[in-house]
Amino acid sequence: MNNEKLKVMQWLIDNNKFGKEAGFLKEFEEELNKAIKKEEKVITTWMIGNELLKDNNCYMLRWNRGKFEVEKMSKEEAEANEILGHRSYLTFVKEINPVKKTNNIKDTTWFNEIEEIYRTFSLIFDDKYTPGSRREIKNAKIEVEKLKKKYSGNADFDKEIAFLDTVLIKSNKRKFSGSKITLIGVFLGILIIFYMGGKVKMESGNLLIDKAEQIQKDKIVKLEREIKGKEDWLGNKSWSDSIKEEIKDLKKQEQSNQIKERIAVKEKQILEYDTGVKKVKKEMKDSQKEVDFLKSMTAEEYRDYQVKSEKEMADSISGYAWLTFFWFALYVVASFPTVYTINKREAKRKKKKKSSWAWLFVVIAAILNSAHTVRYKRSDGSTYDDNSQFMGAVATAIALPIVAMITVIILLKYIAIFAFLTNIVIPYFDEEISDFKKKLLKK
Repeated sequence: MNNEKLKVMQWLIDNNKFGKEAGFLKEFEEELNKAIKKEEKVITTWMIGNELLKDNNCYMLRWNRGKFEVEKMSKEEAEANEILGHRSYLTFVKEINPVKKTNNIKDTTWFNEIEEIYRTFSLIFDDKYTPGSRREIKNAKIEVEKLKKKYSGNADFDKEIAFLDTVLIKSNKRKFSGSKITLIGVFLGILIIFYMGGKVKMESGNLLIDKAEQIQKDKIVKLEREIKGKEDWLGNKSWSDSIKEEIKDLKKQEQSNQIKERIAVKEKQILEYDTGVKKVKKEMKDSQKEVDFLKSMTAEEYRDYQVKSEKEMADSISGYAWLTFFWFALYVVASFPTVYTINKREAKRKKKKKSSWAWLFVVIAAILNSAHTVRYKRSDGSTYDDNSQFMGAVATAIALPIVAMITVIILLKYIAIFAFLTNIVIPYFDEEISDFKKKLLKK
């Protein structure tokens, strides 16, 4: 260890509040070794917080070309560097005579003209000027072609203008900006719908006359049982009769507010009962029509009727699947806006965009975390654990994304149209819409 390094370490041992056992000394010595290795290239400075030192002042230690330097910091300096009141230190590294890069092309006319093109861009993304609309890209391309005719052959110019060309091409390209989870979920849903339609169609063609006859009889028996049950319900008027008797008795009493309220409640019950009777009678009539219809057919006729009905259902399912696939294709197209559209949104958005399904994962995690084992004690003193909550939580966690995806498939038409308008149509006519608004405001 050279003498200057010993001076640094000894100064820290003598002046810090914790002596040789101070926890930061080992880390500081490692940084000092790095500074010594690079002493020909850099000057390393450490600002020591006053909470580490005995005299409660902040100090600046410096390793400068193999020499140790120490300097007491003023209160203003310490506050400016946010080290006052801290039990820590800051490290700063400065290059010795860094090579200054000079770029004479910045003084050229052509470079400034290229910069002027950049300044016509309305969007600043990642601290750089980039196009914010289709019109800006179009105008920039015209100006680029003019500059190419004017300065072509200059190697530096060719390099800079090629970079600008790349910016314009990339900005006008389309990039995926949709939800991959939505795409995968909807696509799987469409496959399931196609599969269900195909299965119904296939099973309808395999229906035998004997099986059709059994189905026909079972339906008739079921419907007749339902009709009988409703007839029994209609025949039992004891409840409604008792309510009507109560109303008669209440009307004979002195008509106080309380009695009037009770009469109104009872009359409402009777009205609801009468409405129910009408509904049941209509259901019975419809069921009887269906029974008569089923009885009017032979087993073979019923088989043909059932096959036809199931094929119509299969065609309906298949038609819905193809329609859903159309909206799915539109959503896929709408998920590829131009890069300048994506950049514009990212520039406006203060926080990083989260997944559109993040809320669902949070809910599922909360449900799974809420489940716990319940321990019960038997009368004989033994215990047993009930883990049914975990099964319920897992079932709910599985059902939630399925329900969410079914909802998305049902609403896919509106989601696809909205995405297509906001990602494709409106950005394409963005400036035309803006010009139209300005004209309206002037009027």
